Amino acid sequence: MLNLHPLLGKSGGGSRTICKTPMLYRHALRGRNAVATWESFMTAGFDTAGKGKSALLAAAYRSIKAEVYSLTEDQVIGVFHDFAKFFDTIDIEILINKAIEADFPC
Repeated sequence: MLNLHPLLGKSGGGSRTICKTPMLYRHALRGRNAVATWESFMTAGFDTAGKGKSALLAAAYRSIKAEVYSLTEDQVIGVFHDFAKFFDTIDIEILINKAIEADFPC
């Protein structure tokens, strides 16, 4: 039997559950449009990620805005996410409750 959610070791000890087979997960979801439908309703005007959107264009627009703001002597800030820390500190119970609140399809 194929295990889609194996445990991965962490450098500080312990383990985390992350799918090591994203292709199988994507193929399983291709047959269902529930997630895509849900995402289309949850997208806001400020979202630069999602179906039909370009991460490259979003990064280019952010860079242009940063250049313009710095030339006009406004302050510019960058926020970076540490996804390794995110997966190490996620509370599964909160995640499941928030998914239920957002009507995320099962």
